[in-house]
Amino acid sequence: MDYVGVMPVLLVAVAGALSWGVRGSYGHEKGASFPGALIALCICVVSGRPDWQQAGLFLALVSGAGIALGGCMSYGKVTGYARSTSWPNAAYGLACLFVIGGLWGGVGGCLLGLALAGWSPWALLWVAGGIAIAQQVSYHLVVKVARVRMTPPRSDDWARCLGALVLLGTICLVRREQAGLVGLSWGVVGWGTGFTVGMFFQSLGRRTGIQTNWWRVMEMTLGFFGGGALAMGLLPLAGSLPELPALGWGWWLAGAYAVLWLIPMFHVQHNFEHYRQTGALSRGWWAGRSPLGLTRQSGLVLAALLPLVLAAWHWWGPQSPLAAAQAAALALGGMCVLLGTLLDVGAGKGVGREVNAKWFVAPYLLVAAGVLLVPRTVPVTMLPVPGVAAVWWGLPLGLVLAGVLAAISSRFYPQDPPGSHRRFGPGADPEQWYYVPPKQEATSPGS
Repeated sequence: MDYVGVMPVLLVAVAGALSWGVRGSYGHEKGASFPGALIALCICVVSGRPDWQQAGLFLALVSGAGIALGGCMSYGKVTGYARSTSWPNAAYGLACLFVIGGLWGGVGGCLLGLALAGWSPWALLWVAGGIAIAQQVSYHLVVKVARVRMTPPRSDDWARCLGALVLLGTICLVRREQAGLVGLSWGVVGWGTGFTVGMFFQSLGRRTGIQTNWWRVMEMTLGFFGGGALAMGLLPLAGSLPELPALGWGWWLAGAYAVLWLIPMFHVQHNFEHYRQTGALSRGWWAGRSPLGLTRQSGLVLAALLPLVLAAWHWWGPQSPLAAAQAAALALGGMCVLLGTLLDVGAGKGVGREVNAKWFVAPYLLVAAGVLLVPRTVPVTMLPVPGVAAVWWGLPLGLVLAGVLAAISSRFYPQDPPGSHRRFGPGADPEQWYYVPPKQEATSPGS
């Protein structure tokens, strides 16, 4: 059995909680790219592998893209089922969240594992093309042919992620890629469990009457479990995987610009659009400016500064890959946390600004301290890491956990609270259980 240090796992887990909390303010694929990238960078920092640290920006690109794939899935309606006072509905909601979280983490974890195993960028691009096809085929078979729906009337894009996960699992089994299977397995179980437990914490917290952002608690719980799970699974492989082949300059630049420019610009664009909606762009020095124009100007400024960072990496990175990976993790986390903290600046006095600072700043300081200190400490407390076969027992156990937590949470309220939904029984939502093809209007021969 392999072992891994407690502090490295905790660092990656806190990084996952922080980044997923920020992601909650942005949402969808663009927002999910930040947690994937930051988790990968932190794994590289604490791995003790100079080759992983040197390739950290490219690995962060792969991980960020993998986690971003899950951003298409809708889970707002499912959380409503989980808040129901009916056990079947609450169990259904928590079980669906386990599935959604598992698909999210499994795809990203597998892609990161393949990259750590030394798959070339071109091979990963071929895999990405296969994922695009598998997503369409899976959606057609599951939703349109089998007519299975999870979240009507919202989209059933979970079926697309299911196709991606099945394809990746098949590739890893056929090619016997242990690293990919490890990332997939720990991603499925860790992220699925995190979503289920996080939703339970949200329901419990709301019942206490304590005024805080319990939705954020759910998100950060998901990130904590997900980041910690990937660290538990992938860090022990640092002692057995072969050295990564040297990356060409083109791929290295692609990773650098994607991680240190494109991901922050996603947040910048969202911020300026938010300022427009709240009226902040109608006053001050940016009065009358459009969100698109401000985003372009910010992008040019950041693009002008990035070559200085790349030059520093080129000259000092090969001599100190750890310092380069640390700098990348601190820069990415710092930019996105700053933008998330400033999201409500100009929206007037209120809770938003205080809540964002409270949720983002303190965890970032913990992550920054861990990034700087944990790689230089000798692990004292070690955690045993079960093998892939044992990890897969987490699937049935996770579904059992969903049922147990539903039995508890369904007793929190005497009647369904606001925002809850029912999929079964009295008061169930009228949406169709199965996919119904849209009706086509008949046309006359002359039309």
